[in-house]
Amino acid sequence: MKNEKQKRGDPENHMHGRLLDPKSYYNTDAAALHYLAYKHLFPKEKIAFDNIPHNSRILDLGCGTGRTTEVLVNRGYRVVGCDISFCMIQAAKHQNIDSPLLVNDACSLSFRAREFDVVVFSFNGIDYIYPYEKRLEAFQEIERILKPGGLFIFSSHNHCFPRSLDGIIPFLRSLFKKHRHAYIVDTFHSWGATKLFLTTPAFQIEELKQMGFELIKIIPNSILNRKSLGLIGIVYGSVYYVCKSKTD
Repeated sequence: MKNEKQKRGDPENHMHGRLLDPKSYYNTDAAALHYLAYKHLFPKEKIAFDNIPHNSRILDLGCGTGRTTEVLVNRGYRVVGCDISFCMIQAAKHQNIDSPLLVNDACSLSFRAREFDVVVFSFNGIDYIYPYEKRLEAFQEIERILKPGGLFIFSSHNHCFPRSLDGIIPFLRSLFKKHRHAYIVDTFHSWGATKLFLTTPAFQIEELKQMGFELIKIIPNSILNRKSLGLIGIVYGSVYYVCKSKTD
């Protein structure tokens, strides 16, 4: 039976470890230590964060060990950082960031309605929410806590981009499909595997509309028209979206 599972590529027998739910995947000291190595904003984050108005109250959702939280605090914003992982939040607190840091689930946030001017969800964090119904719940919660017309800034993987040599053929196939999105098993880290949602910019924009958000900017900007947005995957493996909640 063991050999049979290995032939099928059973995720529980993958060399990187067993398949974990998102909370268990991130709630380890090994995960926290890994993310502590990231200290600065990525280029697309710098562009995205420049859209944040002065004096904004920001929820840094999925803040991890505080990388983006610290940058936003140093820019003078009022920031609350939260993450589903206790280990991540504990590591963030050891960074002496001048911000409240809380354990919180993106699908069931403990904040009041219309409490924040901006919600930031960096590092493709929303793609690790599983199953898909939970992903939609997170969008609903983010819309709930944002003030009317508030900004939601987040990044998401681009399914058109080949993540490895094994992904080249699926990548080429995706170019001929209008919407391509699915969960795959992501086994990048040594402490275990979890499921990862991959989608295209075209589908992501449609999903945002369905959840009540209006797209303001996509980073990087595409020189292509809306119908061809998926083709930016030829160059970019992830995309940042700047959008706003509906106004009352």
